[in-house]
Amino acid sequence: MGDETSQADCCIVGGGPAGLVLALLLARRGRDVTVVDRREHLAQGGPAHAPFLSPPSLDLLQHMGLLDALEPYGQRVRQVREYDTMGGHSTLDYASVPGGSYPYALSVPLRAMAGALQDALLREPTVRIMTGTSVQGLTGEPATGYGLDLRRGDTPVRVESRFVIGSDGKFSALRDMAGIETEVFAFDRPAVMVELPLPEGTPERITAHRDHEGALVATMPVAEGKLTVLWAADPDAYRRIKESGIGALRSRLAHAVPALTDLLAANLSTWEQVIEVHHHVVRPAHWHRGNLGLLGDSAHGVHSFGAQGLNLALGDAVVLSDVLNSAAEKGFPEPLAAYEALRRPYVERFQQLQQSLAVLSSSPRQPVRDSGMYAAIAEVMTLGQPEVTPLHALVTSA
Repeated sequence: MGDETSQADCCIVGGGPAGLVLALLLARRGRDVTVVDRREHLAQGGPAHAPFLSPPSLDLLQHMGLLDALEPYGQRVRQVREYDTMGGHSTLDYASVPGGSYPYALSVPLRAMAGALQDALLREPTVRIMTGTSVQGLTGEPATGYGLDLRRGDTPVRVESRFVIGSDGKFSALRDMAGIETEVFAFDRPAVMVELPLPEGTPERITAHRDHEGALVATMPVAEGKLTVLWAADPDAYRRIKESGIGALRSRLAHAVPALTDLLAANLSTWEQVIEVHHHVVRPAHWHRGNLGLLGDSAHGVHSFGAQGLNLALGDAVVLSDVLNSAAEKGFPEPLAAYEALRRPYVERFQQLQQSLAVLSSSPRQPVRDSGMYAAIAEVMTLGQPEVTPLHALVTSA
């Protein structure tokens, strides 16, 4: 037994946005919630990342009373325009999608979102946030229920909880502790990104191009006055460019998007400015075992193409909060199984599409023609899962 013992209705491991949204939705219905995170401060440090919140996520945050606090930090994107190799283009316009809740997506800094969620959680008397705390192991068994052995500084802590939720990332330690086998598909094309100053008058639009080898080069206006340029690089081509120097990367990007020539020349001078990200699809054999469930990347890591990682995780939080609250209030049986049954088929269809695209992998699974890529996921980006959005009003009602 640890030196300190506590109990909770739900213990969430991982204080990212999805874990914090789940905690807040549960706490507002009276659940005792413990959030565990290794970091000392949830809203400080970490990557200066500003992911896109899709219209369904904006609708959720509006129902939660948080959107007004995030909008001032955000950068709106109203369109996605995709050019083919012949110069023709197709456009996804958020405002023209029937049934869409917002006519735009919103890029928001993760730090701002974490700060707003943490402030809201601190106002909830049934929430305990344990930062600077690591998971040492699971106690118990699936049949009787897992608890957690933690370490907070030098102090061992044991948490006994009706439900334990792993929200600790695509390489989840909690998932491994529970013995859940996981398939990992690695995309061999790295996402090579540079951030440039956002020129005044830049359209509120993501633009996707193909370079002379058919590789994807995209430009995205993001929060904090930045323009992100992303190249889904062929590994051999990227290796040659790295050997040639930063000027070769400037030339490659400018060749794909000539309008960037001057901006790149003025603002990209060293390799320290280049961000290289290697993506994976993560597919666990199960999303739950006993009273332990998986949330977000722990359940289903995805590629950043389509900007749906965070949005899928927030959809998970909505469904999980609904079934867990129903289990507490109405005796709803097997809530984690119901959560997995609703979410998993939808998410895995999206993962399978990503794995089929040759612009993301040199060895795509069941390859499909990847022209009109964004058109293929337009409903995912703008409407989300049809069964989930109607739950927003339900799960946010006290």
